[in-house]
Formats: sequence, C-alpha cells, structure tokens
Amino acid sequence: MASSSRKQKELSFLESVDSVLVGRGFHRPRGSQEWSVHDGKDRLWAHLNFGLSAVQLTVGVEYVDVRKASHDLPGAVFSSSESPQRDWSTDDAPERVADYVSEVVEARLPLLSDRCAVVARLLEREVRSWPVFSFSHRIRLLPVLLVNLGRGEEALKFCRYIRGQSLSLDQIRPPFTEFCQTLESKLAD
Repeated sequence: MASSSRKQKELSFLESVDSVLVGRGFHRPRGSQEWSVHDGKDRLWAHLNFGLSAVQLTVGVEYVDVRKASHDLPGAVFSSSESPQRDWSTDDAPERVADYVSEVVEARLPLLSDRCAVVARLLEREVRSWPVFSFSHRIRLLPVLLVNLGRGEEALKFCRYIRGQSLSLDQIRPPFTEFCQTLESKLAD
C-alpha cells in the first residue's frame, strides 16, 4: 500500500472507531491512535496499532488515583492492559473493526477497572492471565494495587518473594530492589 493510500486507510479505521467510542465519552486527540475517557478514578483507553497489513487493538486502564498516591515509587507501574487475540487486516471493513473495538471496550474495560480482579489475575502463575505487558510490569503493578486495597503486608510479602526468586527476569530500571526499599519505607511511615 502506498504511503498516502495507507494513511487514508488508517484514517478510515480511526474515523470508524471514533463513530462508536466518541458517543461513550471517549476522546481521540488529533493525529493520535488512542481514545481515552476518565471514569471516576481511572483513565480508560483503547489504542489501534497499524502494521504493514495488520490492525491490532490494545485496551487498558490507568489507575490515576494510585499514580497520585504512589508517584514517588521508582519504577512503579500504574496501568493494566490487554491485547485481544483477534488481529484485523487493513483489507477488513473499518466498520467491522469499529464494532469489534466497541465490543471489546464494553466487555474488557470494566474487568480491568476491577482492581480486586486484576490483583487476582496478577497473583496467578500463568503468564497469559496477567493483564500487563511483561513480568516487570506485573511485579511493579501488583504491590501498588495491593497497597491501594489496604493489603500492604501482602504487598511486602510479594516483594520479598520476588527479590528471592526472579530478579534476573526484571527488565525495568531502576532495579526492583530500589522499588521494594522505597515501598517498605513508605509503608513504615
């Protein structure tokens, strides 16, 4: 697909998704591929990623109140997300993709907004269950959510477990040990 033709095709997908999400209060800034809406204490979002011939959806929730309360934790993560297994082609009808986005937003965002459900999924051993991009995101979001839910001791226990088991898998800086030390200090106050 030529560059201008490709851009026009992408624009038709974006406008089709606009037609289903804007009525639900979502906003997409000009030139962006992401829609978002603030829903109480969370920012809900949906993002379309365009490959050479593929269109992929990712949805997520940023826990804005948790970010404000824990902004001083180095390397903390404040969002959960999912990329549904269905990929679309740029040859698919934009309206069909928009209907799919609408269905996913309606079904998945409430689940990602349920912090207790997200914590339960992050505690599972099966990687496919985690509503985050990576192991590093998991070990930084779970303690923050546990603290937010009033389960500080459980957060510290999880940090101790990870520090003793899996630090070589962590790919985010600053190191997880620094994150844990700051969390411990914060909870001791």
